Amino acid sequence: MPTLGELTAHFQSLGVTLRGAPQGNAVRWTLAEPPYAPQSAGAVALIVQSFPPERWEACVRAVQAVAAGGAVPIVRGPAPDTALSADQNVPLETLVTGLSSFFDRRAERILEDLTSGAPLEALVQSLARGLGHAAWIPRGGLAPVLAARSSQFISQIRSLPLHELLGIYPHRAVTSGGETAGWLLVYPTGGEPIDRPLDEAAAALTLYFDRTGQKLASAERLNEEIWRSLLTAHPAELEALVRRAERFLPREELAVALVIPQTSPAQTRDRLRAACKAHICAPFGSGFAAPACRDDLPALRGLAAAVPDASLALGGFKQSPKDAGESLNEALAAADAGLRRPGTLACWDDLDDAALLTPVARSDAGRRYVTRRLAPFAFHPELIETLEALSLENWNGAAAADRLRIHYNTIRQRLGKIERLSPGAASGRNGFALSLALRLRRLAL
Repeated sequence: MPTLGELTAHFQSLGVTLRGAPQGNAVRWTLAEPPYAPQSAGAVALIVQSFPPERWEACVRAVQAVAAGGAVPIVRGPAPDTALSADQNVPLETLVTGLSSFFDRRAERILEDLTSGAPLEALVQSLARGLGHAAWIPRGGLAPVLAARSSQFISQIRSLPLHELLGIYPHRAVTSGGETAGWLLVYPTGGEPIDRPLDEAAAALTLYFDRTGQKLASAERLNEEIWRSLLTAHPAELEALVRRAERFLPREELAVALVIPQTSPAQTRDRLRAACKAHICAPFGSGFAAPACRDDLPALRGLAAAVPDASLALGGFKQSPKDAGESLNEALAAADAGLRRPGTLACWDDLDDAALLTPVARSDAGRRYVTRRLAPFAFHPELIETLEALSLENWNGAAAADRLRIHYNTIRQRLGKIERLSPGAASGRNGFALSLALRLRRLAL
């Protein structure tokens, strides 16, 4: 068990002068030399927590600075009336917890010295065996959290099993913004699912192992998992998912872009990801869904032209990520509305009356309406084909003949047969009802 003097000497060997004093049920350590403390935050405080003495080396590696005012009295140490002296065996057996909102270059160098003996490979092997999970915190990444959510942050930190912290490791994460330096806080699973987030308020990014325990997921993969969950979220989970998604989604109106490829799914997925500013694309059903901004429309239309065998649709634009599920349903409706031509982008906002009629067309009432109106022609597919063409051409016989590539006299003959089977079906109010039935029939296909 180290003495207080030994602990102080260890930090002095690293160029750090510490001053320790009991504070409540903990020991508060203050860096005596101001160059190591961020000028805007005053002295950096270290909170010491009890830990088994055989873990001392791990404790030393786990030292991290806490900005003054950010320290939370959640740790155990000597009783308040315990006298401290340089030759006393203090039950420091210690773990110094690491939550910091400020790092200057000198403090970073100290932390790098303390953590240099902990290879990331050993961490990966431990986590692959299901022994732990980790949260990655970028340098300076907690400042906005502490400022905006101090009460919520403190409440969540109090509930964390800080005494189980396995270590803090320097780690550079590759994100969509490039390579970023930070720190990896490693915890045992304790029976929890291996993909449980450590702390949603504090961790700017949580790193997971995949469910086979083979590799650490990238930032992009984590974001895509959050995005996919958001599309089909249960209302009880929606708020937490929105908070996490807002960290990487563009802060503007978003719509769901949906592509259903017939061939080369991996290539089509990558092209959809590249077409959208967020560079996020997650599997959904037999296709892929991505968050799209209005600025992405030209790239999406170019993608539709480049992969004419794929179905590409866009839902309505929404103000908040919480409405992503609604935009996804609109994209599905746009893709299925029967109006899409090969090589074009089917947009919900462009469907006009189809956007309103599609739900009706697929309802039982809509199907009964279509069946009743078209019943006289059920055994005459060529007549329904003619009525479809006439409806699309505003009942212009010559234009309908051109659409069907038949002679105009054939159209006249078929109109005569339609009149005999259902007198007045194509005129006046009956003509409108027949047009509506034909429209619903197309949308229901």
